[in-house]
Amino acid sequence: MDWAVVVVQWLHMLFGIFWFGGALFGNFVLGPVLIKQPPDRMRELALLLGEQGDRVILPVATLTIVLGFLRGTVFGPVRSIEFLFGTAYGITWLVALLTAIGTLAWGSMTVRTMRRALLAGADITGSTGTALRNAGIELLGFAVILSCMVLMRFGL
Repeated sequence: MDWAVVVVQWLHMLFGIFWFGGALFGNFVLGPVLIKQPPDRMRELALLLGEQGDRVILPVATLTIVLGFLRGTVFGPVRSIEFLFGTAYGITWLVALLTAIGTLAWGSMTVRTMRRALLAGADITGSTGTALRNAGIELLGFAVILSCMVLMRFGL
């Protein structure tokens, strides 16, 4: 057994679960509670959550992507351009990688846009509603990534 592969895979899964779970919790638990708060409290909480999210989720998501890259290349079968574009596994891996990068960028942009708007005095209810709608795109990204993970598990 190659322990380096085990460790990289385990950490990749742990950080991926943390990132995806954080997005689910934020969208289905925190967001709906936040939107029901009085505007001043909503603004304060949204700013604190955004700041903490950047501090925690950004590194976790980045590590998930880096470890997934390593798991597919250094510790996996994606060792050539021919394999990457010439096999179902390679294409699925590439779709997962690009979707993960896009999902991270979209989620980060959504949080930062909301924070800037709130600091500039924007309407908190409208900003929070927009952020929650934009988060649906992030969840779609996670659905694609998860689908790719399942397909790769079966060699596709």
